[in-house]
Amino acid sequence: MGVAFDSIYSLLSYSQSKMADNKALLFYVNGKRIEVFDADPEETLLYYLRERLRLCGTKAACGEGGCGACTVMLSHFRNGKIVHRAINACITPIPYVHFSAVTTIEGIGSTKTRLNKIQQVLIDNHGVQCGFCTPGIVMSMYALLRNHPKPTEETIKEALQGNLCRCTGYRPIIQGFKLFAAAEKEQEIVKGNFACALGEKCCKNQKLLDEKQIEINKDFVPSDPTQEPIFPPELKSVEYESTLKIEGPKVTWYRPKNLEAMLKIRNKNREARIISGGTVCTLESKFDGIVNSKLISVATLSELSAISATKESVCFGAATTLTEISDFIKNFLKEKGKSRKYQVLEAILETSKWFAGKQVRNMATIGANLMCGNSFSDLPPILMAARAKAKFARLNEGRGSKT
Repeated sequence: MGVAFDSIYSLLSYSQSKMADNKALLFYVNGKRIEVFDADPEETLLYYLRERLRLCGTKAACGEGGCGACTVMLSHFRNGKIVHRAINACITPIPYVHFSAVTTIEGIGSTKTRLNKIQQVLIDNHGVQCGFCTPGIVMSMYALLRNHPKPTEETIKEALQGNLCRCTGYRPIIQGFKLFAAAEKEQEIVKGNFACALGEKCCKNQKLLDEKQIEINKDFVPSDPTQEPIFPPELKSVEYESTLKIEGPKVTWYRPKNLEAMLKIRNKNREARIISGGTVCTLESKFDGIVNSKLISVATLSELSAISATKESVCFGAATTLTEISDFIKNFLKEKGKSRKYQVLEAILETSKWFAGKQVRNMATIGANLMCGNSFSDLPPILMAARAKAKFARLNEGRGSKT
């Protein structure tokens, strides 16, 4: 596999010929610019990181997105802002990271340079034993802090839903990470929102006598995102001007620039499978031996990633991730307040919490959840009960229009 490394400041080295052909992947790993000229769509991001780049801090374990040991942070620029997501590298096809920035455990700190505060807080609170799962746990928390510098205890636990720890146990891990939410906990104490039956006599409300512990609380709250590695400036300016086509020995991967281009490719390749995150296809290929010779990714299509709401209904684009849907519903209900007419949204929000881990929900979409028809597709029963409607598109090439 051909790989080229460049400085983060080499903004013009991605040749115009390759951009025109769109047969090369461009992405960053820990601030290093990478071009891959002969990528294989069957390869996962985990395989590429460990075998090609020799970044073995990202662990290979279950291989099916269940344990979180392979967690990395994927960042991309969308709608004028930078989006950070924790994902499972073991089920992420390598073409998926095109025009994105990948951050692994090696990119945030080490004993050879300086430990990241997340790593240090695990050590200080005895949150590490064998250490195999630790890189994934650290990266899940790292992605959370990049998006929410002042997380709540609830969001911390939610961020770690997709990370399994087999020997340390979760109590010291959660206890350590709660330091990042200490400021909010202090505010809750002042307001009198006590979760403990002892009320004001709860041990959480007693003054800390350990000076070292007081110093740790001040040091780790809040997280300052301005001190983290910057998002590559080049990726803020790139545009999907033409369709990406990656041809491997068995699989051809298409990444259309817009919905119309996708429909044209689909008309010419009726056997092609339409995917978004591609997590199900990766599992089918790995465990069931099912190989789709042609894949069309719609993950970057703005037409299928939008969410709109009217007085009568809410419309979710097929490529909208479950995390994006949950975030929208939370904000919507916070603004509108609880009401019987919003019970379907509340049901979707509640069900989504039990759908896999956070890393999977960051890639899984409502369209794939509806169309794949697997037993783990939890949303279709709710959508059927709500009499939801699905809108499909096709291209009338003779008329040059979409319906």
